[in-house]
Amino acid sequence: MVIAILLFSIGLIFMPALKIYTFLIIEAIIIPSFVLLKYYWNVIKPEKLYIVIILSSIIGIIWDYFAIKIGFWYFPEEGLFSFIGIPIQEFIFFIFYPMLIIGTYHIIRKNNFTVPWLHLKEKYCIYLVGIFQLTYLFITFITNRVTYLGLILFFAGAPSFYFLFRERERLHKYSLFFSIIILNAISIFIDYLAIKNNAWNYNNDFLIGKIGIIPIESIFFTTFITTVIIGLYETLPDKNVFFEKW
Repeated sequence: MVIAILLFSIGLIFMPALKIYTFLIIEAIIIPSFVLLKYYWNVIKPEKLYIVIILSSIIGIIWDYFAIKIGFWYFPEEGLFSFIGIPIQEFIFFIFYPMLIIGTYHIIRKNNFTVPWLHLKEKYCIYLVGIFQLTYLFITFITNRVTYLGLILFFAGAPSFYFLFRERERLHKYSLFFSIIILNAISIFIDYLAIKNNAWNYNNDFLIGKIGIIPIESIFFTTFITTVIIGLYETLPDKNVFFEKW
């Protein structure tokens, strides 16, 4: 904890010399990630965490690339170093955000803690997810309109349904619920400072609405992404990750 406070203080000292996005990544994502993993490394499964980071980073890069191309959001800050049109800070975010989610999840994770929950056979979950995604694609094709919320539901909402209701689901609901609250608080804090300081902005044409200056979609995004990352982490076997059934 002392180290965390020290690092945070150093970040505040050097904030004027940093771009706001870099500052937010360091203070709100990287430092908390390292602190949480340090305290809970004995219960976190490293192999599972590495796989989650790799998969979420690949999907995140693809998602970000097309979101920027379509115009969901943009980065107006001059001099922001980027690769394939994506700011380098985004790549750092893709690596450390899953670490922050898994670390937060383990703060209040209790073994053998169960909640009565509806479960479906995995094949039915897959069918329902597939039907929803195909329906979305059909509607998008007919209307020729893409929305930020629609893509969030397609890429994260539907998989969240699978992880929550599949027959072999192993999520700790209590921990998941509070992780979603904590991660939303962090995301709103980052979004607020970033928008206020013009680190990035959202295109209102693709939004359903805002709470203040925070897009409603940001809450859906954080909620579903948190669920998907934790769901994937818990789905992976604790041992022999590459050989046992997921």
